[in-house]
Amino acid sequence: MAYALLSSGRVTRANAGAFMSVLEAAMTDPHRLRDSTYRVGYRKLYNAAITRAALFPESAQPTLRIWQLQVLTQIELYTDDTFQFNRAAKQVQESLKGLPCIYPALEPSGAVHLPEAERAVWATALFDCLGAAMAHHKYPWAKTTCDMLVKAAVDRRQNFDDEQQSELQVWNAKCKGQKIVRQQEYASMRKDQTSFERNEDHWRTADISKGDGGGSQAGGLDNWCAKQSNN
Repeated sequence: MAYALLSSGRVTRANAGAFMSVLEAAMTDPHRLRDSTYRVGYRKLYNAAITRAALFPESAQPTLRIWQLQVLTQIELYTDDTFQFNRAAKQVQESLKGLPCIYPALEPSGAVHLPEAERAVWATALFDCLGAAMAHHKYPWAKTTCDMLVKAAVDRRQNFDDEQQSELQVWNAKCKGQKIVRQQEYASMRKDQTSFERNEDHWRTADISKGDGGGSQAGGLDNWCAKQSNN
């Protein structure tokens, strides 16, 4: 019904402030977005509200910007479409730059931080998005992106509450552990490949006519081919 009011044009500048309370009530439990049965409805409703942001009072604009990330971007992360996943992850990464790093040396050049009073609510929205991304960490196509996001969050961990920081450390350990496994697997693969290439080089340069028993002709591939043509 709320979506129908927006899509039919019945929400106007005159009543958008009151309608905002409906949207806020629907986000009292943002963890609902983890349930796939809610996502289509939430996406339609909040996309409709955000695309009509001009109807809402100035005081509502910061909340609408947060919902752009916490609702729409988070829902985009729940996908098996690699393009959509990486696009949404890039939005999360850019939003993370609004939080200061724990050490100034880690700051990217030109970083512009959110006002201190706004950081906690943004940190919560970002944490929800990180959770959605990490739900895909088990898939090879998502691992590198998840590693990047978790590292960026850990570099800014002081902006998150204690419970969120604990979960960040769990994710960080998971990412690092699996990265080490991938590196070991790659090193093992390279070792096997090098061994094969070494044997291949040996076969390529070997004198395949050595078993001929001698004679004045030199061995080698040309000699072998000549003998085959005589048979």
